[in-house]
Amino acid sequence: MTKFLESKDREIRKEAFEKMLDKRLSLKKDIDDIFTSMTKLRNESAINAGFNNYTELRFKELERFDYTPKECYDFHTSILDVCTPIFGKIIDEKKRKLGVNKMMPYDMNATMPDDDQLKPFENTAELIEKSREVFSRIDKRFVDVFDRVNKANHLDLDSRKGKAPGGYNYPLYKSGLP
Repeated sequence: MTKFLESKDREIRKEAFEKMLDKRLSLKKDIDDIFTSMTKLRNESAINAGFNNYTELRFKELERFDYTPKECYDFHTSILDVCTPIFGKIIDEKKRKLGVNKMMPYDMNATMPDDDQLKPFENTAELIEKSREVFSRIDKRFVDVFDRVNKANHLDLDSRKGKAPGGYNYPLYKSGLP
């Protein structure tokens, strides 16, 4: 979907966004029910463990001793006060570049009309080859690990239906491979 949400064509972005939104809205009740249940269970677990609430429990579990929940809230508020106006200026500039009167959610990731997208590779094999070349310039150990991961077929780089975008890495302790 990313490709469509970044399209220079506003109608394509709108259609992609609406399809995504429709799917999310069709699952809203289920997700809300899961979240409500999860919140209730977490709070009950915290109380059973002798805490006033789940936040206190998590702060203890994560060994957060250098700031408090109130300081987190204050930080959040300061972000709203300081960053929101800056974000508004960025949105105004984007709106101007896109030539729209009103920004819509589907405009947020749009490629700017004057922005030529880089296409640093044509296919997965070329991505691997170019990545290896860059890694070899950084550190021999880095490229050695990359080669081992590649040889073990642990690179899953191609897009496919149902696969989320982005990367994920989890160490395999027995083999030592990421």
